Amino acid sequence: MIPRCSAVGRALDVDIVVTADEILVGNVDYVRIRAIGCDERKCRRAEGHAWRLRISDRADSYRLLPVLPTVSGFDDADRATALRAALDSTFPCKSTSSRDCLPQPGIVNPNQYLDILSYRQRPTWRLAYRNFRDYETLVTNQSVEAAPGVAGVRWYEIRRTGSTYSLYQQGTYSPVDGVHRWMGSIAQDKKGNMAVGYSVVNGTTVFPGIRYTGRLSGDPLGQMTLGEGVVINGSGVQTTTNSRWGDYTSMNIDPVDDCTFWYVNEYYTAAGQASSPAGWQTRIASFKLPGCN
Repeated sequence: MIPRCSAVGRALDVDIVVTADEILVGNVDYVRIRAIGCDERKCRRAEGHAWRLRISDRADSYRLLPVLPTVSGFDDADRATALRAALDSTFPCKSTSSRDCLPQPGIVNPNQYLDILSYRQRPTWRLAYRNFRDYETLVTNQSVEAAPGVAGVRWYEIRRTGSTYSLYQQGTYSPVDGVHRWMGSIAQDKKGNMAVGYSVVNGTTVFPGIRYTGRLSGDPLGQMTLGEGVVINGSGVQTTTNSRWGDYTSMNIDPVDDCTFWYVNEYYTAAGQASSPAGWQTRIASFKLPGCN
């Protein structure tokens, strides 16, 4: 069962032409660097270092290509390519380059639909790195079409054990309820448990709000097993035709106990809707997953 929460240099690989959408800045999650066997200077190089995650469609197969900088034994020359399970990384928006994608309750003008940020196939913040002594991990996510016309959160865990990289697990979180879930962010605690937060909406009864889910480290691979928690339900909609949403959200681990997740995202209230076409509110939530103390 998901626990209740308390609300409260870019660099390019010159060998391949890329866009800024494929760039994520690496973050290190840790409490005591020396306690986990990670050289402090190498670990800190991940902070602010641009890591390129290339997500591309190739004849119905999908590849995740991380280019990893020098971080705790990751050499600049290291590369990992892994096939991903079939999915549609481009959501059917108003047009191929449109940001008008996700409907909202009471909104009949498609120009006021919300941006899903999937048409450029971009991974979304964060790309979180951890050193678990026996292995190292990177976790990230993206917004995809999980079912016809339904947005979901696709998430990945990349591991390095010794000198070997692998796409250790991946999954799409999208319960069969017609609710769009997108603009996610994911992180791990010191036990290897994962939590992912995201935005939710549909065209009838779910106003733009915030939810989250998670899994324990020993759970079946590729599954978010702990159900879904609500940070806050929305009560209003965004009426601007700009359509932009989030850019981005952030799931972070508390450095004090290395167990508490902090998540920040936007949502809408009726009062916010009345105040401005883009009168969103910001919410910060915290929670722990079972077994981490």
